Amino acid sequence: GKELGAFYSSAATISNAETGERLATLTKVANDDLISMRNVAGEIMAVMMAMEHCLNALQLTQKDTIVIHHDYVGIHNWCKRRGEEGFWKCKNATTEAYRNYMNTIVRPRLHVEFRHTPGHKGIAGNELVDTLAREAMDDHVKRLVRG
Repeated sequence: GKELGAFYSSAATISNAETGERLATLTKVANDDLISMRNVAGEIMAVMMAMEHCLNALQLTQKDTIVIHHDYVGIHNWCKRRGEEGFWKCKNATTEAYRNYMNTIVRPRLHVEFRHTPGHKGIAGNELVDTLAREAMDDHVKRLVRG
C-alpha cells in the first residue's frame, strides 16, 4: 500500500449574523508542525483562516464584531490575559503563536468575541464545519491515493 502520512483538516464558515448570509467557506488540509496536536491543530487553523479572511478579503475593522463559535475551550482560553478567569498557559510554540497572533494582530484590528458551542450535539453550524473538515480530508486522501 501507499504511505499517506498524517494529516489534519480544518474548516470555518463566515456568516453575517444579521442576515444569515454565508460570506465564506474555508477548508484546509495540512501535515505541518501542528500535526502533533491532532484535533486542536484543526481548531487553531480554522480560527486563524477565518481571521485572515476577515482582515484581508472582507477588510473588516474594529467597528465590526466577529463572534468565534468554538467547541474547544482552549480557542478562547489561550487568548485570555494572565489573571483573567479561565486563562490557559501556553505550553508549546503552537499555542504561543496562536495567542500572539490573536492578541497582537487580530484583536487590535477586529472586535472579537468568543462563544462556546458544545461539539457533537447537533448544533447546525458546528456540525457543518465538522462535515466540511471531514470532506476536505476525504478529498485530500482520494487525491493522494490516485497519485
